Amino acid sequence: MRRLVTVLALLALAPVTMAFQHQPSGAQDRQAAQQANPPTPVSVNCNCAAQTDKPQGWHKLVTWPEGIATWALILTLFAIGWQSWETRRAAEAAKKSADAVVDSERAWITAKVKEIRHGLNVDHIPIEFKNEGRTSAKVQRICVTRLLVPFPESGWGRPGELPAVPVYSDPEPTVVTQGKDFIVAPSGTHLAYTFLFPRDLELIKARKVSLYVYGEIEYLDTIRLKSHKTCFCEIYFVEDKASNERAGFRFAPNLIPPAYICAT
Repeated sequence: MRRLVTVLALLALAPVTMAFQHQPSGAQDRQAAQQANPPTPVSVNCNCAAQTDKPQGWHKLVTWPEGIATWALILTLFAIGWQSWETRRAAEAAKKSADAVVDSERAWITAKVKEIRHGLNVDHIPIEFKNEGRTSAKVQRICVTRLLVPFPESGWGRPGELPAVPVYSDPEPTVVTQGKDFIVAPSGTHLAYTFLFPRDLELIKARKVSLYVYGEIEYLDTIRLKSHKTCFCEIYFVEDKASNERAGFRFAPNLIPPAYICAT
């Protein structure tokens, strides 16, 4: 960039130097020119008015000194604009690089639905939140729930479909943890639970209803104290010995709407 500015400055000053080289050297040169070419008498008995040609506006761009000054100004403004653009581009690149470094060091919390834990009167479904980042996360809110969706009458065994937007209005299976602001260290985990009644599990195994477990966690990274959110959703697959399919929760993107999944 410095070489470009130097070249532009030299181009702007070159016409100035040439103009000074073509100026008369002094009073002696002017006197010698007058002696060699004496003035010729001029008759003034003409009734015609003297006419002078006025230069057009564009002539000022090639005359001295207006033209040279104009070109010098244009080149200077061009150099300033170019340097400003280069500076802005360098600043944007530096910001992107800094953001990439922060993202590689910040907290990242993921969620995974674990196996059902059977109890006497109620079954618990644990959700494990794990900090996959390199720094701690400050958890502000957790909300988990489960939803039973009936199988369609003629769906060729396809599970029932979720609503397009997550629903947390049912207070029975929905568990909210808020206002505790606890810390999850790097590689650390935290468990949250929703629950299921034994009669519901019988309907699930009979393929009468589909079981979905979903929720969200909101937290702050401890580098910039910026808010982040992770949304998750998994469906419970019933054991199928014919296809050698084991029972358990899985992520099925062809069954789960996009609104249930997020990571910011």
